[in-house]
Amino acid sequence: MAAIVRHADRPPIATVTESLGVGLNEKGRENARRFGEGIAGERQVRFFHSPAVRCRETAEAMSVGLAGNGNKVLSCTETWDLCAPYLLDDRTLEVADRLGHGFIRAWFNGEIDKEWILPAPDASDKVLHPILERLTDPCGTTRLDIHVSHDWELILLRDTLFGTQYEQDGWIGYLDGMVFMKDGGKLTALWGEAETEIDL
Repeated sequence: MAAIVRHADRPPIATVTESLGVGLNEKGRENARRFGEGIAGERQVRFFHSPAVRCRETAEAMSVGLAGNGNKVLSCTETWDLCAPYLLDDRTLEVADRLGHGFIRAWFNGEIDKEWILPAPDASDKVLHPILERLTDPCGTTRLDIHVSHDWELILLRDTLFGTQYEQDGWIGYLDGMVFMKDGGKLTALWGEAETEIDL
């Protein structure tokens, strides 16, 4: 089983272009720890997180919470797969700062230069592929991979996999996420009560 979640609560970010160093606030650290405490069962957990400080701190706080709940943390690995791997030109971030949340719709509608950022379907594959590839690693039924990422990645996966639109279905909250379950040759993505099958 695998999950991808947005990091926990953080202070406001003035500009996307200089956001990697922003960590969690106290509420975020506490909520991430409680999130970990809520993971029941004797699971073998691997964490993967974006290089952003807030994502690393989320994974670390979660690991403290779940380790005290009968689980075992196997690893905590930083990876750029979870930090806008679809971004081709840093000028895209300047556009994002200017447009705010409207940047996502402009991107999904193909209004941003494809030399600057991958189209949404390709970008979704870029985020999803490493998560699904890790699911094929040899493991027992108790293994759980938790990927800590950002709102852009979660919005991207939710809209492309489930056909939602953030304007109607809402933005991604802190610690919101989706789960991926593999059963033989069948792979299912779950978001709340919704689920969809993914072609392997």
